[in-house]
Amino acid sequence: MNDRTRTDQEPENNKGRSSWLGRTLKDSLSVQSKFFLVAGLILMVNCLGTALIIYQAEKKQLVERAFDKSELVMAAVEASRAYVREELRPVMHSRFGHDYFLPEAMSTSYVGRAVMERFAPLVGEYVYRRVAINARNPLYEANELEQRMIAFFVEHPDEVEWHGLLKVEGKDKFKRFQPVRFKEECLLCHGRPEHAPPGLVEIYGDSLGFGRTSGELAGLVTVGVPVAATLVEAREKAILIFLVVSIGLALVLLALSFFFHRMVVTNLHGILEIFRDQDDVPPGESEPSFAGTTEKRYFFYHKDELVQLTAAANGMAENLKQKKEQLRLYNQELEQRVKERTRALQKSEQALREARDYLDLRVRQRTAELEQANVELEESRRRIEMAHRDWNDAFDAIQDPIFIHDRNLRIVHPNPAYVQRAGLPLEELRGRVYHEHFPRLSEPLPSCRDFPEKLSQEGGDEVTLPQGEVLVSRSFGIRRADGTCRHSIHILEDLTELRRFAIELQRLNRSLRTIGRANEALVRVTDEVDLLKEICRILVESGGYQMAWVGYAETDQGHTVRPVAHAGHEEGFLQTVPTTWTDNPQGRGPTGTAIVRRQAVTSRDLQNDPDCVAWREEASARGYGSVIALPLVDGEELLYGALSIYAAEPNAFDTHEVVLLSELADDLAFGIHMLRIRAEREAAVRNLAASENRFQELFEHAPAGYLLLRLRDGVIIQVNEAVIRMLGYQREELVDSSLFSLFPAGTNGLTRAESLFGHFSDGALLKDQELLVRHKNGESIWISLTAQPVFDEAGRVVEYRASILDISKRKEAEQGRQQLTERLQRSLVQTIQAIATTIEKRDPYTAGHQQRVAELAVAIAREMGLDEQRIEGLRLGAMIHDIGKIYVPAELLNRPGKLDELEFRFIRTHSEVGYEIIKGVDFPWPVAEMVVQHHEWLDGSGYPNNLCGDEIIMEARIIAVADVVEAITNHRPYRPALKLDRAMQELREHQGSRYDPAVVAACVHLFQEKDFTWSGVWGAHPPA
Repeated sequence: MNDRTRTDQEPENNKGRSSWLGRTLKDSLSVQSKFFLVAGLILMVNCLGTALIIYQAEKKQLVERAFDKSELVMAAVEASRAYVREELRPVMHSRFGHDYFLPEAMSTSYVGRAVMERFAPLVGEYVYRRVAINARNPLYEANELEQRMIAFFVEHPDEVEWHGLLKVEGKDKFKRFQPVRFKEECLLCHGRPEHAPPGLVEIYGDSLGFGRTSGELAGLVTVGVPVAATLVEAREKAILIFLVVSIGLALVLLALSFFFHRMVVTNLHGILEIFRDQDDVPPGESEPSFAGTTEKRYFFYHKDELVQLTAAANGMAENLKQKKEQLRLYNQELEQRVKERTRALQKSEQALREARDYLDLRVRQRTAELEQANVELEESRRRIEMAHRDWNDAFDAIQDPIFIHDRNLRIVHPNPAYVQRAGLPLEELRGRVYHEHFPRLSEPLPSCRDFPEKLSQEGGDEVTLPQGEVLVSRSFGIRRADGTCRHSIHILEDLTELRRFAIELQRLNRSLRTIGRANEALVRVTDEVDLLKEICRILVESGGYQMAWVGYAETDQGHTVRPVAHAGHEEGFLQTVPTTWTDNPQGRGPTGTAIVRRQAVTSRDLQNDPDCVAWREEASARGYGSVIALPLVDGEELLYGALSIYAAEPNAFDTHEVVLLSELADDLAFGIHMLRIRAEREAAVRNLAASENRFQELFEHAPAGYLLLRLRDGVIIQVNEAVIRMLGYQREELVDSSLFSLFPAGTNGLTRAESLFGHFSDGALLKDQELLVRHKNGESIWISLTAQPVFDEAGRVVEYRASILDISKRKEAEQGRQQLTERLQRSLVQTIQAIATTIEKRDPYTAGHQQRVAELAVAIAREMGLDEQRIEGLRLGAMIHDIGKIYVPAELLNRPGKLDELEFRFIRTHSEVGYEIIKGVDFPWPVAEMVVQHHEWLDGSGYPNNLCGDEIIMEARIIAVADVVEAITNHRPYRPALKLDRAMQELREHQGSRYDPAVVAACVHLFQEKDFTWSGVWGAHPPA
């Protein structure tokens, strides 16, 4: 037995007689009695706490009400004092002079006290005093309490008030004190006696109330409010609440006791009866009994039902413990049997796991190869989308005739373009009537008929010359300083080339859209025939061509071209006249010639082309006007056939369109090649899946090379046929030889092999490691090696399984793709530079502007820590950020004078025009957003879309800062270059509102700390 089984049997234990009462209560009280006693104490404490909280709340409200009443008293006194100070005293001084002093009308303290003496009977025991030390009137000398408060305010100069409850003459009062400090205006009466009014000295003498200084604290204002009766009421209220709550909680306690007995005690008795029945305890037994050697005892003689229940539970726990021990012995026997069975299963599972891991490795390798093929297809799609590089040919600079004439319509000054068109020397043209020379008209242009009243023109007058040229005349007035008209300037814009250019641009955009959709088909379609049909359909529907078809070049006796897919208005055309690629009439057409020559062939007029006589009649019946045939060649080796496209109109395919369609044909051929490779690889995967159940046969005849290596010395134990074919050795030459003898000396050979195999003893897994091995003929080939450890039952590495793949061709392909990527990158940069050059040729005053902005923007980006890939996109975007100015007339860009509102609004459209030009080109960077946002400001006051804050991309914010610095520090037609300090001032004044503060900080740091200067290649330097 221990203390937990018989605590009640030790009345004289080591705790002494001091714990007898506690043990007696514990043993003699039931659960219900203990609950009632503890709950009563808790409720009593709760009642007392509630009464105290209510009393404190009443006391706090009393203080707040007293404070408000004292505030009224102080406000009334201060109002009377302010009236005396601001109204009465100035009037008395004005009438009687500054030496006159009447306390009843001129002393603010006197009047304030007088007002409160008359106010006191109305407020009962309220007290107002304005006291001081060394007061003139002994009635207002500070008492002991007031002197202590004055000392308090002297020690705490930052305090402006003190208030609270105090015992004054045995009564509770609310007291409020405020310090009184002498101001400069008070020193007339309280400073030196000789400076005070004589009347004041006569009344009070020259000793009391004098000697004060400005800012001195020598008195205070006190207000007392009686609160004794109210505090008594609060205490009585708290006591009443305590009694009421106590009675209510006592009733609640009785109810809880009743329900506790019904819901808890009754159930406990029922549970105890169950234990008594199980343990055969005689009803009513009051002393413990013992049975058997286990000395089992009962506690049912306790009054506390929970103690009885605990004792019964202990007995049950002892019984359960015995049963548990029996179960443990039985469980040990079962575990021994399970371990024996588990070891047998683990051996089988190890063999299965090794086979599964090997097959998983092969599937991952095949999956990686398929993913690589998809990457190559995606690269092809991007290459097609970059075909925009040739579009800049459509934006050649246009030189328009410009001339200035006077009131008499006589030429004052023409530009070189006008001189050339007029056909006379410059000196002879001056002074002549302009419409008699160019344009040759019988009367002046319409815009000149109202001269000088009509000085500007929003639209223009269209003039058609006899030779068919179409000009648009726009006139603008040139005024003197007094506002009178002096001259008129005319701009003759030749729309003939622009209209032709618009048609050509529309055709190029159509071709680019067609290539874009075709590129999507190359990525999306997985069947070769479906891909050809989809490309033909896109050419007809998106490109607007009459018919398109794809034919494969057969190597039969007749060298026929077999139609594989077509779309559009075909109607049996391909079956009417078979096409070949031999030297006969059916083979000399565009399709056969393109296949033989392996280059694009165009027939611009099918009705008059002698090589198309065999198809002339059928083409005419179906409305074909011209045709282009494009060979489908993958590189310089594989020839698939040709893609032929028919248009309704003659001369439908110009130089730019031929280039774009040729790239489309190249990409289609590449897509065919990749689909066939994919089909081959998918077939290989299917074959691999079919051979998974033949592991031993796979090892011997697998296309990849497999070796089994001994761990301690790297000796080859076993190889398959693939290794023998790959390396050229016989099986006998490889088995039992060292693996390291196959690696040539060098970094990628023996050195790398020794480094990798040094990890074998740790059980490391080697995967896709690329090394050089030596072929039997002495040549070195690239292999990809994967090695997996083999463990014995003890978990030790005993050997390694290795697989090798010949990746020599893949290495060559990777080098080719790298060269192609670099070439495409160079083409993109050259395209951007060509676009920038095209724009700046129209504006000689800002030549090199975009290049300089790009140079400064890149320097700012590097200063801010942007990554190089993002910086490259920023550089390209900055180089063409003003591309939209190609649509702005050159005369506006070069105007030396101030632009009017309409002209300025027209120039501001260049960012939106540039966006429309660039948005269709799929750059890897947000170039179009840079172009349209480079004039947006952080506060939303920029243009064209009034973007603000984070709506503006970081690249556009950088270009905006670089643009304004370059514009200020370089010459413009309307002003000379300004100093760099002016640009820095502009940035600092508007950082946070217009410009990004981080960008401004980086730019300022570049110029002031790192002495940034432009390279000088693109034009002027900023002035110092």
